[in-house]
Amino acid sequence: MTLSARFTRTTMLCALAAIAGLASLCATAFGDGGSDVSAIVYPARPQGLIMNHRTPAHRALACVHCHESSANAAATEGTLVPREAVCTECHAAATDRAQQGAKTCGMCHRGFDPGRSSALAPVRGQPARLRFSHGRHARAEIACTTCHGQLVDSLPAADGGKPSLVSPTMPSMGDCLACHRGQKTLPCKGCHIALPSGLLRTRFPEGALVPRSSFLGMAHDRDFSVRHRWLAADDSAACSSCHVEKDCTACHDGDRRPRGLHPNDYLTLHAQDAERSASRCTSCHTTQSFCMPCHARLGVSPVAAPDLASPKRFHPPSAVWVRGPMQHAREAQRSLATCASCHAERDCVTCHGAPGIGAGVSPHPPGFAAECAARMQASSRACATCHRDIENLRARCR
Repeated sequence: MTLSARFTRTTMLCALAAIAGLASLCATAFGDGGSDVSAIVYPARPQGLIMNHRTPAHRALACVHCHESSANAAATEGTLVPREAVCTECHAAATDRAQQGAKTCGMCHRGFDPGRSSALAPVRGQPARLRFSHGRHARAEIACTTCHGQLVDSLPAADGGKPSLVSPTMPSMGDCLACHRGQKTLPCKGCHIALPSGLLRTRFPEGALVPRSSFLGMAHDRDFSVRHRWLAADDSAACSSCHVEKDCTACHDGDRRPRGLHPNDYLTLHAQDAERSASRCTSCHTTQSFCMPCHARLGVSPVAAPDLASPKRFHPPSAVWVRGPMQHAREAQRSLATCASCHAERDCVTCHGAPGIGAGVSPHPPGFAAECAARMQASSRACATCHRDIENLRARCR
């Protein structure tokens, strides 16, 4: 699948979410391109050189006039800082070492001290944590300002500040995708640094490298715990660039239970979610070891100690729950495991057991006698729970 196709499908998902009133899930899905620059990809490093690209004389120069090596640079590690000889073409007086002073050397070298001229701050480039070839893009006749358009309007960083060569003058991933989105599948490690295992390197001293909003809506923001299911289903290959299967199973098998998945005061609200979709709860929690002990301690379970048992009824009134619409029967058919998380088998037999065992209320639908023998042959134990005399029952079911 091409990046363009994946982008389109993710856009459709966000559109559907918006129709459903869930626009906030995709509010951060797509960035504005130029303002989404990563401080992980472009680590900020103190710069000793003062350079004002806004100066009219500088703006009039071609980029390669000063940055000579950019036309052939094959990697970001190489320095693209102009040589002093290039600066001397226009600033011969300022580079005259016989005239050292704040107005000459200090015009370009940050923090110049005439008494300590040998202690100049190093002048070095800003290697990005990317696999990138300036030369290849130059040969494709891509103008420097296509990626560094804001550089010509940037001001030098203040003394002691961060370098002016970082945000917003460096290209964001959105800028890259503006050209590369329509290409055939481009693996993440085609641009980003990979580990020997083939996974992307995501841990750096400055923090973790995570997808930005400009890439297929994969921003790892507060909504990502909800949104990631759609993205993983749409493009699992993109996820596997950074993650292994264990990262998924750790949560989905319940080995790791991130507390951030549930909202505040979830102890009060969780019953609604459990009733609506118990299967989602059991994807991380087990009813016997997780739900029942807590319910018993709080007195909201039939197995709670008598002095802890709550006098309040958990289910709707009996007229609705037991008689009338027989709501409890539908709930038991929908998820018997949910019932069993609080109730023992004897609770059912009390009503549904045959006369002499229970109240004799039959749980079987009309016409059940026609399939009684087949059901009994499949599992006679279930029949014996309510009828006890299994041989007599077998004779009646023939």
